[in-house]
Amino acid sequence: GEKGNIEEKREIDTTKPGKAEAKAPTAKPADAGQEDTSGLSEYELQRLAHIKRNQEFMARLGIFSLVDSGSKKAPKKKKKTPKLPAEPTRRSSRLVGEKPQYTGETIDRFGEELDRKANRPSNERVPRWMTNEEVLADSKKWLEESRAALLNVGTAEGAKPATNDEWKKEAVRRWGDKVRCTSDWKKYVESRLPNPPPPSALDLLQEYYAHDMWQLLVCCVLMSRVSSWNTKHNTISKFFEVYPVPSDFLDAKPAEVLDVIRPLGLFPGRMKSLVAVTQRFLEMEEFDVGLSKELKIYGIGEFGFHSFQLFCLGKIISPKDRALAAFANWQRKNGGKGT
Repeated sequence: GEKGNIEEKREIDTTKPGKAEAKAPTAKPADAGQEDTSGLSEYELQRLAHIKRNQEFMARLGIFSLVDSGSKKAPKKKKKTPKLPAEPTRRSSRLVGEKPQYTGETIDRFGEELDRKANRPSNERVPRWMTNEEVLADSKKWLEESRAALLNVGTAEGAKPATNDEWKKEAVRRWGDKVRCTSDWKKYVESRLPNPPPPSALDLLQEYYAHDMWQLLVCCVLMSRVSSWNTKHNTISKFFEVYPVPSDFLDAKPAEVLDVIRPLGLFPGRMKSLVAVTQRFLEMEEFDVGLSKELKIYGIGEFGFHSFQLFCLGKIISPKDRALAAFANWQRKNGGKGT
């Protein structure tokens, strides 16, 4: 249900998950018992879901190992930490045995700080507006650090791919084995790496997917014509848990996808759009999105195109959608990049 002023402010495309919790993704079985999360608001739980998913995405890319980073922490005392209800996951086997390129110490330290705040004594009353402000600041910091890691191409030592074959391996590592290119893999990869603007104080849903062009466009397809931000968040989050990269989605059967996105409605149209976006992303030599005939993708209209320009290209435009317009205005006032 609606939750007052906070939801009114973010009624179109925003979300409010909870505080990061470094050990949550390190994999206890779903039936191992769930810890009490009654002390966390829906705002905090949903932010926690975003951070958890981004950590798992980095692990899939081999940027850092969640299991290794979890084992580094040896707490002196057993403490209960909030955990999300288990959601279905589908893990890629492409990176098994590869050495992580990013050790994750920065992310670990940040996760420990969020753990400390999440474990605030239940009798310590904090005004809701203050809690949300604190969580937003933490999330913005984490988004900046995780984006920097995700968008880094090459090894931990800074060596970028040097040959066409190495660039192809980079494409497969990021988007799966169904990537298609006839000649220039360097251009293929670089045209798909976004240049997102700094996280805003508006905390829009698209900001959590700006590190990946395919995810951002899929997010726009799924959130379209859905009024409940809670339904949007939960369904989109579940979608990327099951299909973290575009190659995984193309392996899916329509009935499986329907089970995931059923709460959003309009399944035939959404499914057609998801397939169109995914095929174009995997097969276009130099990726781009537009409203002209040669760049138009089925299901990506003005809202999706403007979201792509704002969140993936970092352009400041003047969109008609009020949430996108608010984001563009925030960027103008805070030193964002204009066009």
